[in-house]
Amino acid sequence: ILAIVKLQRKNSNDDNNIPARNITIINNTTKDENITENNNQTTNSNLNENTNANNTTNIGEAKRLKKVTDTYTYLLIKQCMKVYYSAGKIEMLDLLDSEVKQDLGLNQDTVTASLNIKPIASQFCIDEIYKQNIDENKDIYVIYYRVQTDENNAVQKEMFFKINKQSKHFLVCPEEYLKIHNYLNLKENDIVSISNIEILEENDNNIFYTELISQNDYRYTIELFERYKFDLSYDINHLYNMLYSEYKDIRFKTLEEFNQYINENKEELINDEIDDFEINSYNGIIENVVIGSSNRRYVFFSLNIMEFNMTLDNYTAVSTQYMKIYGSFFPSVQTKYCIERVRKALNEKNYEYIYSKLNPVQKGNYYSNFEDFKKYLSSHFYDQNEFEFKECTVISPKVYQYRVIVTNTKIKTSLRTLTATVTLKKNADFEISIKMS
Repeated sequence: ILAIVKLQRKNSNDDNNIPARNITIINNTTKDENITENNNQTTNSNLNENTNANNTTNIGEAKRLKKVTDTYTYLLIKQCMKVYYSAGKIEMLDLLDSEVKQDLGLNQDTVTASLNIKPIASQFCIDEIYKQNIDENKDIYVIYYRVQTDENNAVQKEMFFKINKQSKHFLVCPEEYLKIHNYLNLKENDIVSISNIEILEENDNNIFYTELISQNDYRYTIELFERYKFDLSYDINHLYNMLYSEYKDIRFKTLEEFNQYINENKEELINDEIDDFEINSYNGIIENVVIGSSNRRYVFFSLNIMEFNMTLDNYTAVSTQYMKIYGSFFPSVQTKYCIERVRKALNEKNYEYIYSKLNPVQKGNYYSNFEDFKKYLSSHFYDQNEFEFKECTVISPKVYQYRVIVTNTKIKTSLRTLTATVTLKKNADFEISIKMS
């Protein structure tokens, strides 16, 4: 999926302190596998063509499949797959291994139908890559991926790529060929033993271009966002499994709740673009905060470009590590942080979150019905709100009150006053009472 990117670096106070997370990354495949942090992991900034954590000098080991996760390999395979899925009938034949064409009886009239290739380019998402060395210049890759089948769904697929690093050519062995030779479901330490493994025919259509492979924080962030957009469009169940566990437990306890939220907000989510991004690294975890054109914050926690978790906001869940930072703040600063979380929820129309934080006395006296509270918020706040903090009053050691000027983000001259009274609780939790004037 092509993300239309409009970078405008902001100096906003909105996210100067981005929470770090202590998390377990869920392997970003269709399998439910947990992975642990690897001390040998490198970040995307120091990866290059000749660098990957699975390199080995043992010849016997090099002839077996090894899982690869580096950014360069991912982008190389993605480039080759784009060529494959956008090829016409004639070009398609040039991309296929000779044994594939022979065994499947493919020709110009049958190739796209036999391989179930749509007349338009399908969207796809790479989940796992395994590499086996053939010789000094050639490698074979086993690719596990999902590909679009219609407007709302995707299916799991496998394919092999033979790649000549020196000549910069590649050939494809599609899943249909793998099935008839029982080459499916190969994993780490398995051996690919196709009969013509060392043969790689070259032509004008099966070329790849290393100069098009760009490795930097910007590209890494775009790729994560595109992977999220693929799931959003074609694989909601997979997206649900990719949510950061604490966030999921608080915001979307069930898949049904998540599906309802996506359906209600899908147009905005689909149309959202990268407006800016921030990147941090904590204990081997790369944290990418994407600021969308809708002003939504998407947070990705990754070990590498194919193994990550994410959240659809940066206010619902507070990590153990950030709580240590939060605990060092003065209570007045903690109070501002809690009110800011409410502002972000307001702007995303996440009224349920605010209602869950509402002071029980105010809730019992005025808003025992959630719908009444929702009407109050929607009628007294703007579609998009900016907060300017004024006086702070100490009510008691754990209760602080701020006068806040609320500005309509779209019409800067429109002002309202919010009195927010916050009761600070343990673990960065809080209660709030709200009065607009």
